[in-house]
Amino acid sequence: MLESVHGDTCRLGYLKLLCCLGDDFQPYSLEYFSSRLYTLTKDYYKKWSFPSGLSRIGLITEKQGLTISKNYVNLSYEFGVLNRQHQTLGNFGRLYSKTDSAKTVINFIQNAEARFTNVLILNDFERVLFLKQLLEVDGLPMFYIVKWLDELYEKGRNSVSRKEAMVHFMEKDYPKICSELAESTQNYEKRIRFKKEAERAQTTFSKIRIENENKGTWNKSALYAKYRHTVPPRFEWLVDVGLLQKEGKGNYIILPLVRDIYDFISETNVESFKDEIYFHLGRKYLNISDRASRKEIEELLFHCYSKFERAGHLAVDRSLFVNFVAFQMLEIRRKLVKLSEINTVIEDLHRHDPKLVQYHVDLTGKWRFIKIGSKK
Repeated sequence: MLESVHGDTCRLGYLKLLCCLGDDFQPYSLEYFSSRLYTLTKDYYKKWSFPSGLSRIGLITEKQGLTISKNYVNLSYEFGVLNRQHQTLGNFGRLYSKTDSAKTVINFIQNAEARFTNVLILNDFERVLFLKQLLEVDGLPMFYIVKWLDELYEKGRNSVSRKEAMVHFMEKDYPKICSELAESTQNYEKRIRFKKEAERAQTTFSKIRIENENKGTWNKSALYAKYRHTVPPRFEWLVDVGLLQKEGKGNYIILPLVRDIYDFISETNVESFKDEIYFHLGRKYLNISDRASRKEIEELLFHCYSKFERAGHLAVDRSLFVNFVAFQMLEIRRKLVKLSEINTVIEDLHRHDPKLVQYHVDLTGKWRFIKIGSKK
C-alpha cells in the first residue's frame, strides 16, 4: 500500500519523467531528482492543454518551489520508479525507460522545444503499464476503490463526487484495509500500528467528521487532511489511467472500463493475476486480440535483452525482464502474451543451449538473474 501520498501529488506523468532522469546504475540524490523535475516542468504547465475529462490537479508550479517535486520523488520510491537505497532506477523505472513510449519523454528532457507538448498525459500503452503497477504496489486500496465504483455503475450510477468518495473510502473501506494489512504482515510493529489504525477508523472517523461538519471546522481539521491526502490522489490516478474522467472541480465520471478491470482482478488469484495482467489489460485497453506465437516470443527475447545490455547490464532480473518482454509484445508487436508463456520459452532455450540462456544467482544464492547471448 502506497503511503507517501502528499496533498495533490497525483499526476502519474511526472513519474514518467523521473524514470528517464535516472540511470540503471549511476546513483543520484533526492535533491538532484527533485531539482531536475522542478526545472524541467515549472515553466511549461500553463502552456499544456488537458483534454476534457483530464485534470490539472497536482501540477508542479514555480510558486510551490521544490516542495511538490520532492513529494513526487518520494512517491516514486514507493512506486518502484526509483530505488531509495541505491538512488538509482527501480525495476519499474528500468522497465519504462526502455520502452518505445519513453522516447517522447527523453525527447522532452533533451529538447527544450519539445516541452510545449503535455508529457503528463499517458498514452494507452502507458495506461496499461501504470495501472498494472498501481494494482501491484497499491493493491488493497485500488481493489476496494474499483470494487465500489463497479457496484455504483451496476446500480446505474455513472458519477461520484469527491466528498462522497472520501467519506465512503475512509469510513467503510479504510478500516477493512488496515485490518487486512495487520493480518498479513509479519512485522510486529506494523501489525500493532495497523490494528490501532483500523480500530480508530472504525470507531471515531465518522463521529469526528460529523462533529466537525456541524461546527463548520471540518475542512480545517487534521482528519480532513488525512481524508484528502488518502483518497483524491488515488482517484486522480484512476483519471490518468482511464478508469475515470474528471467533471468539474469535485466530480468523477465512472467509465465502463471499470467493470472490465474489476471482473479481471476479482476473478484471479495472486499467481494468475501476475501471469495474465498484460494479456487482459491488452485486450481491454488496446483491443488487441492476436496471440503471440512461440517464434515471435523467442525473437522478441533477444531484441529486449539487447536494450538491457546497452544500459550496462551483465545479467537481468528475470522477473523484470519477463515483464518487459510482455509489455513490449503489446507495444511493438500488438500481440498478447502471458508471463508463463515467456518463461516457458526461456526454459526451453536454456535446456537446448545452456550457454545461450544462462541463469545466475543473487547475493543470497537465489537463481534470480538471466543472461541471454547472441544467436550464432
